[in-house]
Amino acid sequence: MKAIFKNKFAEILLIKAFLIFIFLCAKPYSFAQTETSEPPTIISFIPKETSRETIEIRGISCPRCEVIAEVNETKFSTKSDEKGNFSIKVKLERGKENLLRIYSVSKNKTSKFSEYRIVHKELLAPKSIKEAPSVDLGSIPPFTREPGITVFGRALPKIKVVAKGGSSPAQAFSDENGYFEILVFLKFDQMNQIEIFMEEEGGFLSPAVKFNIYQITKAPPAPKIDTFPEYTNKDKIKIKGETVPGIKVVAELPTGAKIETLANKEGIFDLETSLTPNSENQISFFSVDPAGNTSAPTRIKILQDSIPPDPPKIEFFPSRVFQEKITVIGKGEPETKLIAKILDKEIELGEVGKVGDFVVQVPVMKYQRQVRRNYIQIFSEDKAGNRSEPTMIIVDALPEIKRLSVEPTIGFHTFTGIFENSFFARIGKSPYKFFGPSFEIQFLYLMQPGSGLSVGGTFGSSFSRNVRFEPPFLQDPNVKVSNPEEVSKLSFATTFILFSPKFIFLAESFDISFGIDIGPVFLVKSAPEETEQGVERINRLFNGILIRLNSKIRYFLTPAVSVFINPALGYAPVQKINEEGDKIDSGGVYINLGISFGL
Repeated sequence: MKAIFKNKFAEILLIKAFLIFIFLCAKPYSFAQTETSEPPTIISFIPKETSRETIEIRGISCPRCEVIAEVNETKFSTKSDEKGNFSIKVKLERGKENLLRIYSVSKNKTSKFSEYRIVHKELLAPKSIKEAPSVDLGSIPPFTREPGITVFGRALPKIKVVAKGGSSPAQAFSDENGYFEILVFLKFDQMNQIEIFMEEEGGFLSPAVKFNIYQITKAPPAPKIDTFPEYTNKDKIKIKGETVPGIKVVAELPTGAKIETLANKEGIFDLETSLTPNSENQISFFSVDPAGNTSAPTRIKILQDSIPPDPPKIEFFPSRVFQEKITVIGKGEPETKLIAKILDKEIELGEVGKVGDFVVQVPVMKYQRQVRRNYIQIFSEDKAGNRSEPTMIIVDALPEIKRLSVEPTIGFHTFTGIFENSFFARIGKSPYKFFGPSFEIQFLYLMQPGSGLSVGGTFGSSFSRNVRFEPPFLQDPNVKVSNPEEVSKLSFATTFILFSPKFIFLAESFDISFGIDIGPVFLVKSAPEETEQGVERINRLFNGILIRLNSKIRYFLTPAVSVFINPALGYAPVQKINEEGDKIDSGGVYINLGISFGL
């Protein structure tokens, strides 16, 4: 029982750990960095020159990590929130150049730092109302997405300072040292020409300080990415695209790192990015205008794969062929491309199926009159361009044989007693005595070069020798026999038209075929019969269906001419061959010799 309790307790802990993992992974997307070596991303304007002693820096770092800003030898720190946002104020040393470095620290890991140089300059106070106030122009960005800006400057002590040119006039009073800050609200999505001047109680105005600032609230459109490879075996890849001319494009990598570039005056940009090896890389592209407005992301996925596939496994291929292409069957890595290399030429064959099987046609090189040996290397290449080790096959290309051939034959035919043959039993003669010459003309057409399948037709005739009976065929003394020698003879003649499908085993200089012939057969029996004029030889026609097993061994003299021997065994029952109702098998044995002419 204790063991069971411990197992249950461990199972509950594992389930809780899994749920916590799912919760942590299911956070919505933000710009927040992960724990990375990249420095924090700064989203606020950092001036190169300012009269302020304190500036505020805003940006994005890893969630809940420490952000440190160093100004010369002084450190300032803050904590980012759960989304990685942070804001930190730093104090500059007056009247000198300040070196500012910003970095983050998380779990005792320190990121890289961003470095800025800021020159602090004192503002000189105007000597009279006839001079314009001094304004810290270095701290004013040329673009902003904020609804207003705070202008810092120095005027005469205790005097009203007025700002015009924004969405509405604004005013403030300088302190006893003449320093002032004035909040100026801006007109949205347009250029604002701001004027800052002093106004005395009597209404006298000083000259104005003028500057321009563009307020932008609308985010730019998402960048368009040109065609890119979905799969690659390269460690780095250059991405090209298009966006608003002159603005910044930021690419966020799967590691959380960010790289930046600027679009040219036509809006074209390109940047080179590293890829995480052997994994899917999702890269997000953003357009960022000078005011800091960020577009919606354009996301692409690139699978980096540097592992070559296994060599294809060849299960079947013909090693000796007449045709110019062979069928190769095998297995390989699913959805990889198959490439054949013959000599120095590479040929794309097709793709491996989703379950890893392939059937492809591979070309072979051949000579006209002699055998040519083909050494063919077959590779698998995945979508990233990785290529396997080759699998070698060796194929002998034989001289070409014509697909259509005409084949006249001559031979002999005899009846058999293999199947029921009651007619020969009645007359008491062996069927093998009725042998005779056979003549055929065969037509053969290969369905596909090298396939081994063919169809054809056969027209043929055979004749049996005359068999004479001793004593004469009819012995009734009351029957008049005009010519006993002639009417005692029995002979047969057959004619047939056959459909002949065959399967051919091809070799270098000969082939062997097997098939079946089927078609109508016509049998002419020439035998003595009693008539009104006496006993005479009468020819009678019978018909049936001939089924014949056929084989052929053929030797090629040239690619178009061959000689062959053609044995066959047929079965063709004919009913009621005589008045007694006997049956005869008009098939029998055929042995033919012939010559084939390719067309």
